[in-house]
Amino acid sequence: MLLLLCALPAGAGPAARVLTVEGRSIDAEIVAIDAQGEMTLATDGKRRTMDLQETMLVEPAAPSPATAPTPASEGPGALLWPDGFLPGAVVRAAGGAFVVDADTEIALPMQVVRAVRLMSPTDSAACESALAEALADRTAKGDVMIVLGKDGEPLKLPGALESLDADGGRFNWQGRPVPIRRQGSGRAYAIVLAKPPGEVQSPPHRIVRRDGARLFGHVRGADARQIVLDAGLAEPLAIPWPQVVSLSIRSDKLDFCSDLKPASVRMIPFVSTEWPVRFDASVTGGPITIAGEQFPKGIGVHSRTVLTYDLNKKYRLFAATIGIDDAGGDRGDVVFRVLADGQTLFDSGSVAAGQPGRAIAVEIDRKQHLTLEVDFGADLDIGDHANWANARLIK
Repeated sequence: MLLLLCALPAGAGPAARVLTVEGRSIDAEIVAIDAQGEMTLATDGKRRTMDLQETMLVEPAAPSPATAPTPASEGPGALLWPDGFLPGAVVRAAGGAFVVDADTEIALPMQVVRAVRLMSPTDSAACESALAEALADRTAKGDVMIVLGKDGEPLKLPGALESLDADGGRFNWQGRPVPIRRQGSGRAYAIVLAKPPGEVQSPPHRIVRRDGARLFGHVRGADARQIVLDAGLAEPLAIPWPQVVSLSIRSDKLDFCSDLKPASVRMIPFVSTEWPVRFDASVTGGPITIAGEQFPKGIGVHSRTVLTYDLNKKYRLFAATIGIDDAGGDRGDVVFRVLADGQTLFDSGSVAAGQPGRAIAVEIDRKQHLTLEVDFGADLDIGDHANWANARLIK
């Protein structure tokens, strides 16, 4: 449920794990976050403050089963910029906004909406794949409607959305109006909106809710009960802490390696198979997962892979969590190395499948070049699905 901004009372709030940009984990209670991004925490009976820019992640402790919101799989709703999602029934389009029934009706300005999904992915895996393709190919030329065809195959119709309501609507395809059917044969699965012109800066904060919502925006405050997010809507949203899975912060103090282009990539297979480097995914293409823990950012590689970055002497520290991806099963043994300007600064020794992720922080002292190397371990290259999870460069 989304609540609107209200008065923020004082007092200690939920227990949480706070992860700093350097990888230090702090267990504390959240007391408050002010409009300037200063967070007050309570630890061991004492209060301390820190800037949100010094953090990457805030994870409130899960509420008790009796009070926890019911988790929901991703279904109908609005897909928001840049990778957000608001679950709920898409009621209508009116006044330059989509209205989504998310317990209460929420008006979403069209400029923050990438697409609306009118059905559930469980209704048609093929239509969901077509939606992913249309989002990846999204341009400023026009909208795309994805329709579930009579044979179960998706149809992609380029054109322009004209109207949408609970009963249907109209879509202009090849200069003529086509009905948007929300029931029966030829039902509309999703509508992907044209990409707005110009580059849009990604908001610095992302909140993941327990109902599956992913909301991007600017944190405007928090207290012991709730966190307030300006998501570009008519009113700020106040989200109770028990509904929050995580708050992620895009700090100006760091750059993720997966967002930067390597100067060179070398893959040296043990025999002949070359595995492509994956950014923000494991080498198999799935989520980066080490001993059951998932990471939203990082680099997935297979032994032996060597990545080199040109740093232009901008950074003082490299940090990451290293380990073998769970997709490799119980096999996998590698060595991680970090080099700067040709000098080895870190050597992990053997890292094997099943081991928990190992957080590392390596001083790189404003060097020009950074090299990340994953080498063969004790078991040839079998199962060597290695992760540089949350790999980042700190200024």
